[in-house]
Amino acid sequence: MHRWTGLWLPLAVLAAAVPAAAQTSASLPQAAAAPINIILPNYSNVAVGEIGSLEGNAYLARVGDSSAAYYNPAGLTLATKNSVSGSGGAFQTASVAPENFSESGTSFRHIPTMTSFILKELFGSTNWAGGLSMSLTNAWGQSVNGQRSFSNGAASNRIMYSSLGEMSVWMANAGVGYTSGGKWRVGATLDGQLTQFGRNEALSNQYVTASALSAAVIQASASAWTWHFRLSAGAQYDVRPGFRVAAAMRTPGFQLLSGGSFSHEGMSNAGTTTITASFFDPEPDVRFKLPFEFKAGAAWMGSRAQVEVDLLTYTGRSPYQGLETSESWTIITDPGTGAAPAVQQFPFDGAVIDGQAVVNLAIGGQVSLTPNGSWKLHGGYTTDRSPVGPGDTFFTQVHMQAFTVGVSGRTGFLLGSIGLRYATGKSGDIPLRAFQDVQPLTTRLKVSNVGIVYSVALLF
Repeated sequence: MHRWTGLWLPLAVLAAAVPAAAQTSASLPQAAAAPINIILPNYSNVAVGEIGSLEGNAYLARVGDSSAAYYNPAGLTLATKNSVSGSGGAFQTASVAPENFSESGTSFRHIPTMTSFILKELFGSTNWAGGLSMSLTNAWGQSVNGQRSFSNGAASNRIMYSSLGEMSVWMANAGVGYTSGGKWRVGATLDGQLTQFGRNEALSNQYVTASALSAAVIQASASAWTWHFRLSAGAQYDVRPGFRVAAAMRTPGFQLLSGGSFSHEGMSNAGTTTITASFFDPEPDVRFKLPFEFKAGAAWMGSRAQVEVDLLTYTGRSPYQGLETSESWTIITDPGTGAAPAVQQFPFDGAVIDGQAVVNLAIGGQVSLTPNGSWKLHGGYTTDRSPVGPGDTFFTQVHMQAFTVGVSGRTGFLLGSIGLRYATGKSGDIPLRAFQDVQPLTTRLKVSNVGIVYSVALLF
């Protein structure tokens, strides 16, 4: 799995408590609880394309460059030249800060976002154009090593932890566009989408009172990936000179392949009682359902300025198990009395994914800085609401919004762009596990990303 070392936050210190005694009920002991791990599955957290990345991804109706295979394949026929976008990405600084905690997680990383190609006069006809693109549409990464201590009178609780969480979504688009030379343009693509997840957590906990010491050590690791086949189609219509509307859709897709693994080892000791929790499955069944996407927009295009407004909708999904396995938890309890340890098997309760419907707004535009339009100023704004529902036990809900600004320049054979993208968001209340003799705590996450986005395209 491709990895980025990103950011994490000190919430993991609140992730597990040491059980006071052996548990014989159907509930698992705390030795089976891994630290909290934050993964955001938001749909628009990456800026894509030479121009779209600078205009809040509001590029459905006006797209006519090599990114058309991703945004709207109908725009392939608007390209004036064959082109190759050989470099597109972002240098991003990110931060996650929990309320009421002094620590925050930060990172700096490079995110490649798009490589694309467009071919005019496909099939030897000026009515047809073809395009290929490879885009990174989601890139989340966080990691941390930390320590936290709490006290309540004579009792103290100290935790050391390490956590890593990752998500990436790569999409490949291959398609064609057609125009009769009139007001209409249409297009379609075949899409392949690779989605990857990774989680690794380690935690050690010691709880000290005036008369006793309790301790726990937990280590967990999980990875998953899915490959989907999807179909996309789009259209653009020139209502009148300078005003255009557009629409595009993408199917949920068919899951072709998937894989993953999950392992967990935990041990806790309280008084004379020792409990271990073990689980391992190198090949669980992994499911990840994609939404149906429908996007519609309108654009005004003047002689020196352009503005576009798009609505981006994603359907929801009923809660489902993202990971299913026939393997079981093995819980071993030694009461410390000299009797034989008790061995119990518990079914695995897989990660629940609760995908909610989302509607995002994107507004973007540009102004020519020179009479011939060789230099342009771009700007945009987009919402990036979270699709995470209340029943989700795998992802974290953080609603985001992003602002973009930048410039682009063009010569006869080269198109380049550079700009800034700032994204920010805040979660609702996140309940945290309670420690022994310590009042349960909640917090909210503040997430912010600042990125330098860039792209270079060769025109020929």
